[in-house]
Amino acid sequence: AAATAAAEDPEDAAEDAAEDLAEALARVGELKSQLASCVALEDFDAAKMVKSDLREVEKHVRAMEEKSAQSLPSAEANVHALSALRVTEALLACTSADARTPEVAGLCAAVILPALQNEAEQVRALAVSCLGLSCALAKGSARRFWPLLVQVAARDAGPVKAAALRSLADLACVHSPAQLCSVDGGEGAMEGGDEALCECVRALCRATSRDGGAQEPKAQAAGAQGLCKLLLLGRVPESLKCVAMASALCALFEAPGKERNATAEEQSAAESLGGMRQFVQLFVGASQGPEQRRLLACALVPLARATTAAPRRTAWAEVDVERVAQFVSFCVADKEPELLALELARELASRPDATYAPALAKALVGLAPKAGGR
Repeated sequence: AAATAAAEDPEDAAEDAAEDLAEALARVGELKSQLASCVALEDFDAAKMVKSDLREVEKHVRAMEEKSAQSLPSAEANVHALSALRVTEALLACTSADARTPEVAGLCAAVILPALQNEAEQVRALAVSCLGLSCALAKGSARRFWPLLVQVAARDAGPVKAAALRSLADLACVHSPAQLCSVDGGEGAMEGGDEALCECVRALCRATSRDGGAQEPKAQAAGAQGLCKLLLLGRVPESLKCVAMASALCALFEAPGKERNATAEEQSAAESLGGMRQFVQLFVGASQGPEQRRLLACALVPLARATTAAPRRTAWAEVDVERVAQFVSFCVADKEPELLALELARELASRPDATYAPALAKALVGLAPKAGGR
């Protein structure tokens, strides 16, 4: 409940509190009218009961008024912070100025950084988005605030985590790995930049597959989107390409299961994840070279293994391997089915009793005519 209250819009919270107080005051008026009627009819037993109820409601009203008086300055401050951040976000999204200019640097120091310490999740999430936009304007800012964004993505939750993941992915697309490293120049910068990029990809994979068991659909959608962007632009390190594609497919094919939960937040996130399926298809179709087909073919078996080895709380356990295999076969089979067929045959030979073996066997049978016709 505390987390929900923190994520609530300050303006909505103030309106809800005012409505609750108005209802309580209306109830006080009704009870006073009932008390007067009971006294007039000399029904003192009923009057005693009404008077007791009246005292309880009046006590509740006083508590609500005290709470409203205490929270009013904080709520007003959050409303002002949101307004300032929205203007800042619009300016940063439209400007081409360097982040080192006095105007942009002033916005960062006076508006964005203080808002990162706000208690309201909505304020912090918008502040993180603004920080990501300012970092996209200059490599120096990206290098300086990259560790902070990584920390927010790891430790925060909900919309704040989702905003940090989107910012990390966007910065990894805009800047080269060397520009994200704290070391200037030389081989150290390249090594540090590669590590920073690996750090980003791992964070996106953890969010996409819900590693840790947290039910955070917005963060999961942000992770899947970020992975697809980096895969499309070729920014994922070779050692993590297979893991990244498997994680993206995991989120995509878990999305229909989320639609049954019917909450507004999960429905919105499910739509975002489902939309990424088209993005993956675009990634495959963007280049008909062997790299894209190899990546999809190599990602299917690790994904299938993860569905049986991962804890139930993670997204891996909710993936329909047969649907993923059908999708991968559709993307790969037309031109080079041999690689996928070889991967599936090896896995079936080594683990014939696995729970996912029938799904892989079905995919292999579907590839057989095309592979044999070559």
